[in-house]
Amino acid sequence: MNWSSGQEPCTLELGPAWRIPTSTEWNNAKAGGDWTNWNGPYNSALKLHVAGALSNGSGSLLQRGSYGYYWSSMQYNAIYGYNLRFQYDLALMDYIGKDYGFTLRCVRDF
Repeated sequence: MNWSSGQEPCTLELGPAWRIPTSTEWNNAKAGGDWTNWNGPYNSALKLHVAGALSNGSGSLLQRGSYGYYWSSMQYNAIYGYNLRFQYDLALMDYIGKDYGFTLRCVRDF
């Protein structure tokens, strides 16, 4: 489900001004930065890496150095959540099972 204020990991770790970006914010960053492959997210001010993900089955590290996966704070439905995904030839918003271990990037509200 969507992160409630009491469960929001960015808020819990960094304080009340911090949170996980929404899928709209990721889309806006992607569009504004001309992210068409993995170079765009890394060369941006955000310095997003192709860190891979943790498997939903074994917990093993998958696709490190090939794919970047970053959760948004929004869910697609009870089973799937929205995420930013990028690789060597594309960057897009997608949804996948919430049982994968993806990177969180916290943003600060001013």
